[in-house]
Amino acid sequence: DVAIVNDTLTIACGEIYLRDSTGQYQPPFGLAIWNGRQWQLTRVYATGPTGVVSNLVPRGIWALSTTEIWLASGGVFRWNGRDVNATPYWINSFPGNPNPIWTAGQYAQRVWGSSSQRMYAIGTVGAIAVFDGSTWQRIESGTTADINDIWGSTDPGSGLRLTLAAASNVATPGEMKILRITGQNTVDTIGWVTGRRVNSIWFRNERKLFTAGGGVFIRGLDMGWQEQIQIPLVYTRRVRGNGINDVFVVGDFGVVTHFNGVSWRVYPEVAAALYYSCDYNGRSMIAVGERSARAVVLRGHRN
Repeated sequence: DVAIVNDTLTIACGEIYLRDSTGQYQPPFGLAIWNGRQWQLTRVYATGPTGVVSNLVPRGIWALSTTEIWLASGGVFRWNGRDVNATPYWINSFPGNPNPIWTAGQYAQRVWGSSSQRMYAIGTVGAIAVFDGSTWQRIESGTTADINDIWGSTDPGSGLRLTLAAASNVATPGEMKILRITGQNTVDTIGWVTGRRVNSIWFRNERKLFTAGGGVFIRGLDMGWQEQIQIPLVYTRRVRGNGINDVFVVGDFGVVTHFNGVSWRVYPEVAAALYYSCDYNGRSMIAVGERSARAVVLRGHRN
């Protein structure tokens, strides 16, 4: 995963190995930090309830600021961007955790939030939790499918907040749903009748929704889900936008494509990698993934 914090700070997360001078692999780095000029690999640690120190290899990242960065690595962790250690929130069940809010098999894979008092964690086997600034609360999702992505926005006209999550198993059969998390921390669904897996969701408001997964779809209030047939039919992993006429989608087989409000432009010249995620801030789009077991970062810049 990857988070663009500002023009001179981007943080990617994953499991990155380098060899030492003897040719042996070092313990993995969990973060790669771009300072506007170069990448620096960083390890971040957390101490568990039994006192064991873990080297984090996050799958999800969300940055509220340069000093408040949230990581999903089985549990949830808050990092100040400087120190070597992160604050752990052990919400999942494992030996030594006395008060888990998730059951066995549920692990955090993504985090998203609008503030320190409204953070969400999502993950495997239907796991959802919300943080109110002091405690985490379990949210019953109503599904056992993996929840792969979460996004939220507040409509400036109505003031209403909308939080949606994409639920489906990438490689095994199961439910395929778009979950809506209410302000009362309950979950219902919005209609998803495409018969395709849904891996990611992005929107500004409920008037237009974008999804990625087993095909890219757009839904407006005046129509159902419309498949975007200009995009090659490969599995897409992430959709992120700066506006409804400025959206990127990335995925398998090096698919990187941009929507200008009318049509999609596919970029065949980019590295043919498996892109797991991307972030987009209007000037830069950063996609992260792998190719032949090597980490790949793709940076697109608007002059």
